[in-house]
Amino acid sequence: LEFCQSGSYMYRHGSGDEVCFECEPGQTFISEGQHKYKNCNICSQVKIEQLEIIVTQCNITHDTEIQCVEGYYRK
Repeated sequence: LEFCQSGSYMYRHGSGDEVCFECEPGQTFISEGQHKYKNCNICSQVKIEQLEIIVTQCNITHDTEIQCVEGYYRK
């Protein structure tokens, strides 16, 4: 196996064989295609519910898109 696609990570069995496993939906993601990453990235989460809103939920190929409520910005 040469590469994994976005949404999956590479795992090497004890026998040395490599296989791609899907990231955990809603929990982890990898957006890059044609890669050899061994772990998925953890999805971003809202830190302060009163000040941030989720624009797009995390999925296996994209991180959560978070936006500040009107009148606020992230430093």
